[in-house]
Amino acid sequence: MRSVEVSAKSVEEALEQGLKQLGLGKEQVTFEVLEEPTKGILGLLSKPAKISIKEKFNPEKFVKGFLIEMLEKFNVNFVIEMEKQQASHLTANIIGEDLGVLIGKHGKTLDSIQYLTNLAVNRKADDYTRVLVDVNGYRSKREETLVSLAKRLASKSINTKRKVLLEPMNAMERRIIHSTLNDSDSVKTYSVGEEPFRKVAIEPK
Repeated sequence: MRSVEVSAKSVEEALEQGLKQLGLGKEQVTFEVLEEPTKGILGLLSKPAKISIKEKFNPEKFVKGFLIEMLEKFNVNFVIEMEKQQASHLTANIIGEDLGVLIGKHGKTLDSIQYLTNLAVNRKADDYTRVLVDVNGYRSKREETLVSLAKRLASKSINTKRKVLLEPMNAMERRIIHSTLNDSDSVKTYSVGEEPFRKVAIEPK
């Protein structure tokens, strides 16, 4: 985050000059008055105002820059579109061709990228910020796949009258399975095992 110290005849003038130097608006900075202006006697020995201006932390800008720096190491072409659902909830959509390397098997690489991004931004942010990182809409497609899988394996559990264990999944994907079958009168779901091998079990009621 950039900062400058500026001196001028008044605090207001110093602030205006500092904003021009930083190329920012007043709402994008915080400032502290280091020295109040003094008029002196008959205009002699007067002192200018001196203020320190600091750019506010911008989670959206930080996340985009962090991801660009990280993803350039993968030698792929991409653009990042940022969306702000709430003040504390950001989505970074990575768009491009041949980006499977950023997703990995069942999204594990993407989950790692998302984890590191959340870790980095929350080391800087004053308030907790949740960042969802997606690649070419992978997460919504994966959710559709998991919903379909949950229904299919629930039917299998009912027909065989046996418990069915799914492959290990992260917490977000397990939550999708649980919520899909939450209202079922025929099966129940629960998680078993320890991370990173924790998985969902489906069994008849």
